[in-house]
Amino acid sequence: MAKPIVLNIDYDYDFMLFAITAHEADYKFCQKLNKQLFLNLEREEALELKNKNQTDNLLFSFYAYVTEEEQIEYNLLGNKSFNQVLSNKAVTSNQGDLFGGDEPEISGQKGYLIPELSSYDYLMIVRVPYDPQEAYAIENQLKEIDSVLKVQFVEVADLASKNNLIF
Repeated sequence: MAKPIVLNIDYDYDFMLFAITAHEADYKFCQKLNKQLFLNLEREEALELKNKNQTDNLLFSFYAYVTEEEQIEYNLLGNKSFNQVLSNKAVTSNQGDLFGGDEPEISGQKGYLIPELSSYDYLMIVRVPYDPQEAYAIENQLKEIDSVLKVQFVEVADLASKNNLIF
């Protein structure tokens, strides 16, 4: 019997990561972020993550922008996912519907892109090598947004679920 070959890959996490708490809808927060940092983040297809504890994939909001001159990529991701999925279980309504049938149950699945940062609403990735002065400047600009409650620069190497940031 042939011995299986295991491929171990060490990814290069060559970007800065900021965790942000802002209790505001993603599109509204994105508008404020665009204005504050002079960006043009646009909504992309949702980032999909398979969670081994749940049956359906988790979806996370995803915004992206690349500067023309410096070719710096900015990503804003929702850290919290909430997918409403129709269950196969039928629920009988107390009000009785027009056709007298049962309605499928709507159940929710919650998950986090980075579970260690579950108290944060958004993750902002700036794809440039780490520069302490640049990180400090971006963090201060984020703190100036009126809906931002908390901002933290995060060392990606210290995260257990850092592989979720590879896309």
